[in-house]
Amino acid sequence: MVNKSSKRILSRSPGPIGWLRRMSRSEAIIAAVVGALISGFFAVVVVIIQEPSSTVNSPPGLGSEPGIGMSPSDTQIATFTPSDQANMLSVPKSYLGLWQGTVANNDNDGTPPEPIKLTVTGGRLGATVGDDSYPTVSCTGSLSLESSKPTEIILGETDSKNGCVSATIVLALDGSELTISEYTGAVAGTPNWSGVLSSVKSFS
Repeated sequence: MVNKSSKRILSRSPGPIGWLRRMSRSEAIIAAVVGALISGFFAVVVVIIQEPSSTVNSPPGLGSEPGIGMSPSDTQIATFTPSDQANMLSVPKSYLGLWQGTVANNDNDGTPPEPIKLTVTGGRLGATVGDDSYPTVSCTGSLSLESSKPTEIILGETDSKNGCVSATIVLALDGSELTISEYTGAVAGTPNWSGVLSSVKSFS
């Protein structure tokens, strides 16, 4: 016989399952949502930590190397150097100085070659860059720069004496000499006058 006064009532912990059974339906839903949010948060953190840095692409045009975030047009570069650009705006140094020789008439009128003395002092496009003279016919002219390339320059000749014909002169380097072509009209086809000039320290 068990004494009622000394009888112990053994209480058991409800445990997780029992605790859930005592929860209301709304409480269970809230607990499930909170658990899902916590699980999702830890999953995102793990993904970020494990994400390799190499998969991050640079914005277009900001790649460190051609082909990485860059289009072919982004990799195009200028094909001329600063010195080439300066030559296109002025007379190249290789043309400067005193030049002397003869020019022959290509019109086949029997005129003998004319001696010519040409001085190139240098200058920019549109400026007077030298002068020339034809001693046997007493013609002289001033030369202005119309076009400039490392391979050739084009000069506009303006004669200062009546009876002398102005022309467009094309000078091109040929080794240590200059080829000269003179056009009284458009610069095309066979020049009216042509010849070869040599560099001299002083005119003879």
